[in-house]
Amino acid sequence: MDLANALKVNLKNVSRWELGSSAPSFEAAIELGKVLNVSLDFLAAIEKEAPKNALTALFNQKANALSEKQKSALKTILEAF
Repeated sequence: MDLANALKVNLKNVSRWELGSSAPSFEAAIELGKVLNVSLDFLAAIEKEAPKNALTALFNQKANALSEKQKSALKTILEAF
């Protein structure tokens, strides 16, 4: 559900993409790449390697789901380090 919310698409669409019964639109694929921090080549299975830093990809995915207030609080915390 988080992925569907992040992409602003129906959960059924995400399920169909995962099952391979349909493919995302070009625009949805671009947003999917941004949310997952992967290239379109990776999504299309042209590029075989996932992002080198899985922690960065996970962080980006979770951060994209935060509200603006939460993002601001997280930024403040990270800047303290």
